[in-house]
Amino acid sequence: MNPLTGERIRFFCSFRLKHEPGSEAEADFLREYEALGTLPQVEGFQLMRDVTPPEWSACRHVVMMEFADVAAHTAFHEEPAHNKFVSERWDAEVAEFKGGNAVALDAKLAVLPGADLATPR
Repeated sequence: MNPLTGERIRFFCSFRLKHEPGSEAEADFLREYEALGTLPQVEGFQLMRDVTPPEWSACRHVVMMEFADVAAHTAFHEEPAHNKFVSERWDAEVAEFKGGNAVALDAKLAVLPGADLATPR
């Protein structure tokens, strides 16, 4: 994974679905989530299985994606396909999650503008 530089933002989130592990419902959710990685604002999309020991985290999946800058991050959160996924799938099917956004240590950005843009989804 390349280090973050300039204005780049890396989003990360671990999450657990309400679905049974290995179920078709889980697979369907993950396929649809992965499709968000094809949106033009998204770079470096990775959907992974969480192998953290269960005593540390109950989450089963991790997603990471990068954005070139705040404008790309904002555009992703305004994207109709993203909003549809969040309202129709994420809000109904995710049992728990924890995530956030990160920038390089020397980046000028201290906090992302707008609370809704920082919501991990």
